[in-house]
Amino acid sequence: ETAIPKEIPKTFLAPKPSPFFSRFAFAPALRMAAVILVITAVTGGGVSFAAAGALPGDLLYGTKVNFNESIINAFKVTPEAKVEYAETRVEARVKEAEILVERGAYNGKRQEQAEAAIDAHIDVVRTRIEKLPESKKAGYTKTVDVILLPRIAKHRATVAAMQKLPPVPTTGTNIEIVSETETIV
Repeated sequence: ETAIPKEIPKTFLAPKPSPFFSRFAFAPALRMAAVILVITAVTGGGVSFAAAGALPGDLLYGTKVNFNESIINAFKVTPEAKVEYAETRVEARVKEAEILVERGAYNGKRQEQAEAAIDAHIDVVRTRIEKLPESKKAGYTKTVDVILLPRIAKHRATVAAMQKLPPVPTTGTNIEIVSETETIV
């Protein structure tokens, strides 16, 4: 007769911890995910920061206009704040174009992109004004008519005049500027 032991050894039946279900088994993966998250945040933030000074035609210009400014716009809660921010964006587009004009880089793709951005943003302003209550539309419409549209017209007149000027000599000539549109050589 074989005797059945009254007690089975603990090593035989005792559950052994599985490396797949241990609470520390995913620690390396979590560490890697945390590192990836930090790297993404730092590089994404860096790209976003670098895009802040981008001008039309620059590599990061789309990031500035479509991402950075959209994030800022998302924090504008009231319709009035959204209109005011849209007006600010129009002014920014005109300033960007003027910077390019000053640098002599307002041509080709840069000019097309800048002018398209100005037109698109003024359309956004008008659309947002239409969504305002009637009592508030008049003031914002006046801002567009009195400030923004004349500013855009002045910019476009400057560009048109600049494109009609003869090329400026680079050596040995005295140049006297008589007005913004006339140059005596």
